[in-house]
This record gives sequence, C-alpha cells and structure tokens, in this order.
Amino acid sequence: MKKIIKISRVLFLVSLVLVLGACGNEQSTQTNAGKAEALTEKAKNEENVKGIVKAIKQKDIRYKLFITYEGAIWAVGTTAARNGDYGFDQPHVATSTVAFAVQNKLNSEQETAIVELVIRGKDKEGNRVTEPQGDMAGDVRKYYPEAFNENGIPYYGADVDYATLSNVKVVNSEKKGYQKITADVTIHLHMTDGTVKTRTYPTSSIPESTNTAISNEDKQAALHAEFMNQPLPPDDGSVKK
Repeated sequence: MKKIIKISRVLFLVSLVLVLGACGNEQSTQTNAGKAEALTEKAKNEENVKGIVKAIKQKDIRYKLFITYEGAIWAVGTTAARNGDYGFDQPHVATSTVAFAVQNKLNSEQETAIVELVIRGKDKEGNRVTEPQGDMAGDVRKYYPEAFNENGIPYYGADVDYATLSNVKVVNSEKKGYQKITADVTIHLHMTDGTVKTRTYPTSSIPESTNTAISNEDKQAALHAEFMNQPLPPDDGSVKK
C-alpha cells in the first residue's frame, strides 16, 4: 500500500513538472515571439538613419560654416558665395555637406539631416547656434562681443569656422514610425586675435524616409567651385573694431 502511495506521489510530481514545463515553454514561446516581432518592426527612415550615423561617426569631420548675406550662420552646402564661389571637400579640414554626402554615397534627405544636425543646436536655456537675419539674441555669437557686433557681423579677422558632431545616438522619435538622431554639435570660431573658441549644443534631426539622389548640378557645384578648399575672405560686411 505504501509503495502504491509513493508511486502515486511520484507520478503526481512528474505530471506537475510536465505541466509547469509546458506552461513555461508556452510563455517563453510567446515572449520570444513578441521580441521577434519588435525586432523585425523597422522604422520608415531606418536605412537613411543608418547611412547618416555611419558617415558622421567618422572621427574629426569638419563641416564648413559661413555667415549668409542675411546674417545667419549656415553650413556650406554646395558653395559659399563671397566674391566668388568657395567649395570645400576635405572632411578633416573643411567640407561642404553636399561634398561629404557625395563622398559617403548619401542621398539628398540624408544630406539635409546633416545640415539640420549642424544648424539646429539648442541648449536648455533656448540659446541656439544661429538665428536668422543676424539676430544676436540666443545666437552663439552673442558670447563673443569682441569678435561680432550687435548685428552678428564679424569684426575684421574674426569669423565662424566649422562644426563637429559627437555623442551621436539613435532614439525613437515623437514622429510615429521614425527614428531620430541626437548628437552634440560644437561650433568652432576664431576671434580677431586668432584665438580659437568653441561652444557645444545638443542637437537632433528626424531624417525623411525617401531616397532622392543628389542632383548632378549640386554635385558639380560642390566639387568644382571656383575656389576649392581656400580660406573664405572676410565677410563683405566686416568692420574694424
């Protein structure tokens, strides 16, 4: 009788283990299925994001900056017009965003996103890399009154030089189905005495998902400017202090 009871207990325990194991396997299968589903769900702009991140994570890429006729700081796209067309295609010295995109086989949407990362920097206090039409309120130039006047025009010998990107990350964006690139953009300037200054801002961009080739006209302008890789002369509006 005792043997029968022991055998029954053993069979009960074995059955219990098998049932629990089956439940565990089912839960595991469901969990894994959920994970697989999450991993296979691609963002609409994932391919563009991957290409941008791979390109901008290269070390010491310098995106050439200039001051527009309207007084805003901008990234050189094809050429900077200042008594002639100045182009830049040396990534570790100075590069236009279009030249950089062409070198890295990026499309027009990816090039636009790089411009946004360079220009849209904004800190917690609302201070920006640049404001349109030389508005110095919140502009990086406001920190250097010895180099730029109240309208954002550089004093003779001073200027903005280039921007660098660091701390590049990919996160989910507020735009459903899209990824966002975040980074820190550092603006490099020089003062009237040649002293180099830098200021860093958080920045971000949500690249588009489309794939538009950079036009041949833009490629030509970016890579065959009248003056390639030459220092920009002082801005036409420069004034002596």
